Amino acid sequence: VTADGTAIEIRCTSRVIKNPANDWSVVISSHEDITARKLAEEQLLEQATIDFVTGLPNRALLFDRLALAMEHARREQRNVCLIFVDLDHFKQINDSRGHVAGDQLLEKVGQRLSNLIRQEDTVARLGGDEFIILLNDVELPSGPEIVAKKIIDAFINPFDLDGDETFATVSLGISIFPDDGEEAEILLQNADAAMYKSKRSGRNTFRFFAPGLN
Repeated sequence: VTADGTAIEIRCTSRVIKNPANDWSVVISSHEDITARKLAEEQLLEQATIDFVTGLPNRALLFDRLALAMEHARREQRNVCLIFVDLDHFKQINDSRGHVAGDQLLEKVGQRLSNLIRQEDTVARLGGDEFIILLNDVELPSGPEIVAKKIIDAFINPFDLDGDETFATVSLGISIFPDDGEEAEILLQNADAAMYKSKRSGRNTFRFFAPGLN
């Protein structure tokens, strides 16, 4: 802590000078203020794991958390759920309102989804108009369906984009670990396939993965 009360991070390097009897005689220490360096490292880490538009975890951080969730589920014989969330007709919003409005909508969608989940769960943005919800220790069969219905209902109310009300709906695809895949990529692909089944079923709905969809 500096004289004005500011907390800083320092790196201390010490060298021992011994006397002829091989006893400690002098210890020379140098101290370097590395606060700026640590801050830069934290910023780089955040840029590598956080989506710039929404502030949500990105694909890299999602897969880190999914790996931990799957490891825990294997050990405790539990289930993990992925819900693939895709905005319906998002391209039309970008084309008609512009990309600034599109980014605002993505940010508000991320906030709305985050309000629906528990603290131990994760909402991530894959890219474009695609989001993933990771549910840990989910109870089957009702748990994923309850969350999916909450998501659909959450999009009944419009989004305020600079004073203009904009309505949006989502199509959801659900996959369950370990039944629908024991690897992260497979689990994600199967949730994606189930989401496209929702698109083909009229959108604004959800489907569970079933063999043959992919």
